[in-house]
Amino acid sequence: MAAANVAGKDGLLKKPQTAYWLWLGDNRERVVTVVGTNKVSEVAKKGGEMWKALSDADRKPYETKAKEQKDAYDKFLATEEGKKA
Repeated sequence: MAAANVAGKDGLLKKPQTAYWLWLGDNRERVVTVVGTNKVSEVAKKGGEMWKALSDADRKPYETKAKEQKDAYDKFLATEEGKKA
């Protein structure tokens, strides 16, 4: 597993995102439109409400991607290179 797969732009090890954060990244513009402001606290609050209201089928792709990222992260940490990170 290459470090590039779990490292950010600055080369530092990054923890994998949760399903919610992946969903919010894809849907932030829509949430901002619904809220009517770009204020972080209001977007996060409304995003949380919208995430909780999603069906299991709508959440599934984000949960799958989050699990893949977590598995890759854990696998990297188990390597010699990951233990140094």
